[in-house]
Amino acid sequence: MCVYVCVLTPVNRFCYLGSYLSNTISVDIDINSRLAKAGDAFGKLQRRLWGEHSVALLTKIAVYQAVVLSTLLYRCESWDVWHVMRHCARSNGAPDR
Repeated sequence: MCVYVCVLTPVNRFCYLGSYLSNTISVDIDINSRLAKAGDAFGKLQRRLWGEHSVALLTKIAVYQAVVLSTLLYRCESWDVWHVMRHCARSNGAPDR
């Protein structure tokens, strides 16, 4: 029986199943990543869906909820509410307290 020894290198953060995990309690990296992914999903639908006048509004809303909101809110239950509120305040220009 052979046992292999593997030395792991410590990292500050890494992506696991689409969510960022870090060695701090901050979820800002994960929130920024989710916002970017949701924005990308929204943008990719611009020409094909949002700008298409033959698609019904209810269909557009259903696609928005299924694609954009689900991308944004994936694993959001792990976000600390305080960190989310602080992140939103920072992105709107509020000073840190």
